[in-house]
Parts: sequence; C-alpha cells; structure tokens
Amino acid sequence: MRSFAKCVIGVSRQRVIDYLDTFPGSKEALELANGLSRDDCLVAAELRFSEELFRWSLYDELYNSNFRNHDLAAIADIPETDFVGMTKGLNAEQYQVVAIWQLGECTVRAAPKVSQTLVWSPIGSDSEAAAIQEIVPIVSGCVNKDNEIKFSKAVLRGVMAEALYKLAMKANGAATARGSN
Repeated sequence: MRSFAKCVIGVSRQRVIDYLDTFPGSKEALELANGLSRDDCLVAAELRFSEELFRWSLYDELYNSNFRNHDLAAIADIPETDFVGMTKGLNAEQYQVVAIWQLGECTVRAAPKVSQTLVWSPIGSDSEAAAIQEIVPIVSGCVNKDNEIKFSKAVLRGVMAEALYKLAMKANGAATARGSN
C-alpha cells in the first residue's frame, strides 16, 4: 500500500492534499479516493483496500518524504487541537474518527520520538516491532480507563503518521486537513 501511496503522491500530489482535506469516510472523500486510483501505480491488475488504510498510507508517505529532518521540539509549542469542539453535530461513526485523531495527537505529544521512530521504521522491520512495543503503553495512557482499543500494526502506524504529519504542518504554519486539525 505504501508504494502505491508514494506513486499516487508523485503523480497527483495536489489531488492527494485535497483528498486528505476531506472528512474520512465522507462521500467527497470516497469520490476523491476513487479519482486517485491509478493503473500505472498498481503492481497487480487490481487493488482493493480500505479507504482508511489508504489515507493513513498517504500520511505515512507524506511525513516520511517531507519531514525527515523535522524538529520534534516544535510540537510542544503548538496549541492542542480542540477535539471536543469538532464533535458537535457528528454521528457516532464520525465521532470515532475524531476520537482516533485525539488519540494520535495525545500519543505523539506524549512520546514524539517514539512516534516518529515508528513512522520512520521500515514496515515489518525489527525497528518497527520495537517501536510498537514501546508505544503501546503510551497509547494506553491516552485512552479513557474504562475503554479498550485494539489496533492492527498498520492502523497504529497510520494513526501516528497522520498525527505527526498534521502537527508538523502546523509547526510549519501550513493549513492542514479540516482547518484546525
């Protein structure tokens, strides 16, 4: 998925940014995601995937390509995102998306270096496994004590990549998806 994301970014970078500015799972997001599908980026004849994993793969690739020398100290100076304000008028599914954004930002703020190490590590590598093992207790600290969350490695990596990318963009003074997020 990551090589597909890298190819799509290389061919249609602005369209990728436009797609990432949509709310995940929305009609607009799905239409733009379908429009990003490129036969010349496929390794096989057909690719079926989750829109969420595609989105997170794009954030992973964008963070890795744009912020290899990102100063993590700048994250501390960025005001926390008003996630509560974002949830007004959302349905349960949309609320879950915002909760995942909040979890990602909380984890990155609590452990920026480990989050970055996870996203910079090669997929399936020993360094990725070590970063996941180190970050799980930190993620747990960002979850309400009465809740339990289970993620695949790909989802955990994607959530961290999205949070890192958005915080890095804010640190650079650039607009990010959904304005304040």
